[in-house]
Amino acid sequence: MNAQRIEELDRINNELFDKLVPASGKAETIGGEMLRAINRLVYRYYNDGDIVIQGYGIETCMSSYLFLEDNLSELGLIKLDWKRHWEDERECCKV
Repeated sequence: MNAQRIEELDRINNELFDKLVPASGKAETIGGEMLRAINRLVYRYYNDGDIVIQGYGIETCMSSYLFLEDNLSELGLIKLDWKRHWEDERECCKV
């Protein structure tokens, strides 16, 4: 992905975040809460190196991931499976 596309996606994200996610408290829409969860995962990964299914990331990211998994599955948009990803990660890291 080129820098121009990244900037465009960042701009769209910021506009939606400002519109849908309040500074404090619960968002009025499920979309706002999903956007908050996505941004939390991105922030934790790029700023702290936390990965959902590894080490400290389990503590800092898992609730956001599970929230997305539940809601995206309920909407029929996607089926995330952290248990499968966890097993895949452990399998690929075997020595």
